[in-house]
Amino acid sequence: MEMNSSAAAAPLRVSLDVERVDLTRAKTAKIRLTFPPATWEHDVFLVVDVYAALNPIHPEGHAGWWKWTLADREEITLQVHKSDAGLAVRFNGQAPTEFWVNEDYDPAAEPVLALHVVLRQNSSGSIVFNDLVQVFNDKRALEWAEDRRNRFATIDAEPLSIPWYHWPRSSTVRIVAANIFERDAVGNFAIGVARLLQANGIPCQLYASQFEPALRGAIRYQGEILDDVEEQDLVWMNFSIYDPYLPAIADLRCRKLLYYHNITPPNFFQIYDAEYAGYCAKGLAQLIAAAKFDAILANSRTTARQLRQLVAAQQQAVAATAAEQKRRARFDAARDATYESAAQRKALGTPAALAAEREAEQAPPPVRKLKVGVCPPILGQDRWGRLTAEPVNLPAAKTLLLYVGRIAPNKRIEDLLALFAKFHALDRESALLIVGGASFSGYSGYLQYLLDHEYAAVKSQIHFLSVVSDEQLKSIYAAATAFVTMSAHEGFCVPLVEAMAFDLPIFAAAEPGVAETLGDSGRRYYHKDFAEMAADLRDLLAAPGKRAQIVAAQRARLAELLAVADGRPIWSALEEVMFTRARPV
Repeated sequence: MEMNSSAAAAPLRVSLDVERVDLTRAKTAKIRLTFPPATWEHDVFLVVDVYAALNPIHPEGHAGWWKWTLADREEITLQVHKSDAGLAVRFNGQAPTEFWVNEDYDPAAEPVLALHVVLRQNSSGSIVFNDLVQVFNDKRALEWAEDRRNRFATIDAEPLSIPWYHWPRSSTVRIVAANIFERDAVGNFAIGVARLLQANGIPCQLYASQFEPALRGAIRYQGEILDDVEEQDLVWMNFSIYDPYLPAIADLRCRKLLYYHNITPPNFFQIYDAEYAGYCAKGLAQLIAAAKFDAILANSRTTARQLRQLVAAQQQAVAATAAEQKRRARFDAARDATYESAAQRKALGTPAALAAEREAEQAPPPVRKLKVGVCPPILGQDRWGRLTAEPVNLPAAKTLLLYVGRIAPNKRIEDLLALFAKFHALDRESALLIVGGASFSGYSGYLQYLLDHEYAAVKSQIHFLSVVSDEQLKSIYAAATAFVTMSAHEGFCVPLVEAMAFDLPIFAAAEPGVAETLGDSGRRYYHKDFAEMAADLRDLLAAPGKRAQIVAAQRARLAELLAVADGRPIWSALEEVMFTRARPV
């Protein structure tokens, strides 16, 4: 397709023609690989790497790897063969350049394998592309995966709302994010938008670089959007972390909408995960590309304000650099020129005049103010009503304080521990339950140290649950006494909305995104005096009248949020982009 021929260079990628590999019916399967033309301009080689899907660890879950040198500009057909001797991979019918097979591992005994297609640089061996498909040895596992994908893709509910305009059937909405997973704020919203559109018969496709492998087909690999998109389509880009595909997507000549979920400042992660901190910094630096989209939405006014400020600063820096380069060129020309006339001297300027010009220019270069709309990342008013609560082991406590969210440095879990230590001294029948996944081993180690030393006296009353189903989470919310969060950075805090739905009084640090989500409800703290906060929390929970007032205010705030959770802000944004192509001003 020529539509995006002028786009920024996209990351290297490989397209696979299968959604899954079935070795339950035959011992050999084929996968066709195609490569964009730019691949041949890079010094890379191809590797097929196979692991156990449920235990992707070397060596005990590693079946082997097979290398192929990309010498010819052609498609490659992989032949994956299963035998009593193990697994073998051939490339266009030929043996691999190099390979390694784990003779102590039987891949045929594994119900599901993960086959990775990887591009690596010849010079460093670093990975520049990695995609995977599942290989099935077990028929029941294959049937489960197909059923999982079909259930995910089936829309059997009435739409939350319908648009007030007709959508052209020839235009597909292509929703893209770096990662799309259920029970993740970005993933849930991307999936929710797709289902809103599909329930109204609007063509829609999801794309991501990371997603549940069983959903392949319902979700396509992110790079495929550059091959699939047509000029009459609309791209909905969810942005929450550095995305190597953003520059190429921003340069597409179709209609484009950017939804900014916020990026956590990198300083929160620097001492725990420098690489992730770098991704955050690189993501923030990419925000200047927002001006290339036809419309921009943010998850809150707080996020919208931060986005406008960041982009304005980046645009001013770019403009200032360009102006300085122009002055430098004039300065150099004036310094080196042999003036043949007074007119030439006047046109080029003198070094002294140019230096004076630079000193006189104090004001930053003017930039366009970015127009950013606000759309909270919530869709649907009856999520919990459709779920049947499932049992989950909970601590036996009269007062159960609950936190739900990521275990990450910006969430300030250490402050939750400090608050609970003070609270437990006032309420000996209390416990703290922290529900969420941990992604940063250094931070988890720090929390463990605090539990073992600073808070050893209350350690037995602090409980962590890393993985729960939505049905179990419903039981947890229903059993809790109050919701607490000490987060230091939020764009929009979805767990607060969930806590409101269960009438849990909310006690939170007054971070701007949290404060905006709560509105004039809950109880927020502008200073983290944990002894004073604990006493206030205990007193409010012990006073039925005050607790009821907090819950009543939260119900009112929840009603405000749910009033726009039917998709109307989304329909408005799509209408603006699709039918007016209005650029942000």
